[in-house]
Amino acid sequence: MKNRINGVEVDDLDELKMKSFFKKPTNDELSRFRTKLNAETDAMLEKADKDLAIQVSKLTDNQKSIFEKALSNQVQLKDVLPKNSMGGVKDDGAKLLWSLLPWDALVGIVMVLMIGAKKYGAENWRKVDRERYVDAALRHLTAFLMGEVNDPESGMPHLLHLGCCVLFLIVLYGDEPYEHKSTPQKQ
Repeated sequence: MKNRINGVEVDDLDELKMKSFFKKPTNDELSRFRTKLNAETDAMLEKADKDLAIQVSKLTDNQKSIFEKALSNQVQLKDVLPKNSMGGVKDDGAKLLWSLLPWDALVGIVMVLMIGAKKYGAENWRKVDRERYVDAALRHLTAFLMGEVNDPESGMPHLLHLGCCVLFLIVLYGDEPYEHKSTPQKQ
C-alpha cells in the first residue's frame, strides 16, 4: 500500500522505517551510540597525533625547537578563539590555525607569483641564487618606504612583491643563518 509522507510516495515498509528512525532512542541505544562515538573520537585523535608526529619528524632540528617552544608557550586556544554563535569553544590543541592567515594578502602574493611564472616559469625561483631574493626584497621594501606603492614593471604593490620574496627566502634558507657576502667567515 502506498502512502504520502511530506509529498513523497512511500510504501508501508518505508513508512515503518521512517517512523522507527524518528522515534526517541532508548537509554541503552544512547549508551551504545556514546560508546561507539567515544571509540571513533579516540581513534581520530590517535591518528591526528600520529599525523602530527610524522609532520614534526620532517622538520629540521631548528624548526623542531621553534615548534616545541611555541607549544610550551602556547596560549590556551579557548582564551584566543571567540565563542561560536552557539556559545561553544573547540580546543584544537596543537593543530595549525590556518584561519589566522591574512588570505586577502596571500591572494595578492599568488597574483605576483603568477606574473613571475608567466615571465620566468613556474618554479624558476628555485633555480635562482637566494642572495638575489635578499636584494629584491630590500629593493621592494626600500621603494615602498620611499613612497612608491606599486612596482612600475608589474603594476602590483611592492609589499606583495616583498611578501613573495620573503616566502622564497623562507624556503631557500630554511633554518640556515644568513651570511652576507661581505660578512667575515667564522673560524
